[in-house]
Amino acid sequence: AQWKATGAKVVAQISSIPSPPAVVTDYSPFTQQVLTSNAGGQPDIVEQILPATQSVGVNAGLNASGFKGVDINFTLYDPAAVTVDKSSDTALNFAPWQQNSAAVALMTKRVLATSPTVKLSQSVEIGYNSAELFIAGIKKVGPSVTSKSLIKTLNSGFTFGIPGLIGTQTFPAAHTENLNCFSVVNSNGVKYSVAVPLSCVGRTKNPLHKRREKR
Repeated sequence: AQWKATGAKVVAQISSIPSPPAVVTDYSPFTQQVLTSNAGGQPDIVEQILPATQSVGVNAGLNASGFKGVDINFTLYDPAAVTVDKSSDTALNFAPWQQNSAAVALMTKRVLATSPTVKLSQSVEIGYNSAELFIAGIKKVGPSVTSKSLIKTLNSGFTFGIPGLIGTQTFPAAHTENLNCFSVVNSNGVKYSVAVPLSCVGRTKNPLHKRREKR
């Protein structure tokens, strides 16, 4: 629905890959579905809404078959995955470690100060941003913090964001709204590079809401 709302032609929606805990050992039937989905030819863009283990299998199949389009996933931004993420783009809701911004530099400095050998991964950055959100909430409440006062304050129009690192969120709406800021990294099989730096867009109505209301 989101792609169609922007004017794209959706040539296939493939949901035949078994979900975990099922184990898939051969992804070729699924990648062939993708590679012939555009009237027998390749699509221009493949978007993978898959867990990391399955994105690895799909990536390998697409690369082996000579896919020439843009392949997007949401899970393979990790130093341990840079090889299997080769030729693929990974979309994030925050600035990647490779982005040149003061906020990213400060985050890197602080994280490495806690452990010089830590792997600068997606999960580590999520943890850092969560900690910054929590600290900002405590400062907002003031010196006498209780669980009730913290929750009440955070759900009364509290706004959090770090320019150059993560977009602005306002609570309680942020409990259900997606972050409207995105960045994209690309892997060449050896390292990640910033394909699209963090940028924020205006919020729009979810195109699925109208469909649900009609039902």
